[in-house]
Amino acid sequence: MKIDFPKELAIVTGAGTGIGAAVAERLAGQGAVLCIGRTLSKLESLAEKVGPSLMPYALDVADRASLDRLAGDLKSSGTSVTALINNAGIARNGASDLEREQLWANWDEVLATNLTGAFQISMAVAPFLKRPGGRIVNIGSIAAYTGGRSQGSAIYAASKAGLNGLTVGLAREFSGGGVTVNGIAPGLVGGTEFTAAWDPARIEDYVKDVPAGRPGRADEIAATVAFLCSADAGYITGQVIHQNGGAYFAP
Repeated sequence: MKIDFPKELAIVTGAGTGIGAAVAERLAGQGAVLCIGRTLSKLESLAEKVGPSLMPYALDVADRASLDRLAGDLKSSGTSVTALINNAGIARNGASDLEREQLWANWDEVLATNLTGAFQISMAVAPFLKRPGGRIVNIGSIAAYTGGRSQGSAIYAASKAGLNGLTVGLAREFSGGGVTVNGIAPGLVGGTEFTAAWDPARIEDYVKDVPAGRPGRADEIAATVAFLCSADAGYITGQVIHQNGGAYFAP
């Protein structure tokens, strides 16, 4: 695919739907956004809705060859990356009674996207991050702290807990260049592909334990991302913001 990269842009992974799409749309009000995802049609639909500031770019963060291609495109165009939003994520069954080969395959698949993928694209983009002032924001989950709300959540919870460690590690790694790295740990966010398959009774049961009395919205997460990417957040790094309506109170 041929894209005329601008002088500066933000990158959002998992941008086809849900939180990623909301983040891409929010950041598009401030400049060009490279929307990354595995399904080009979803990215193109979002770009048609929002406008030319959104540029679709099909890529799997678990595929190192694709990341080499991205780095090559950034280098050849002389593009500076103002922000990288690591939002790509999947969930698979991690129940202990699952057939072993399937369990191992689920572990490998989830970790490859949720944790290894975030590390790989961060390192691929690192040479092009704006210095000073570049931003990385990792979208984690409340599950990193609670283990999820049901059996079978261990793989997803572990991947998001690892992402928290990556956030702190990268914050230290890139601090010398004036790049900040932070995370957001959302609770239940309604209206996303991730929760679309949930039974309404399951959502109702979850909300009973949320002091705010409702699921979160993708645009609310996007607003927090926009703040962390702004100059006002220049003295915040290595932090994970808990955005869950009070479902989990961090110590």
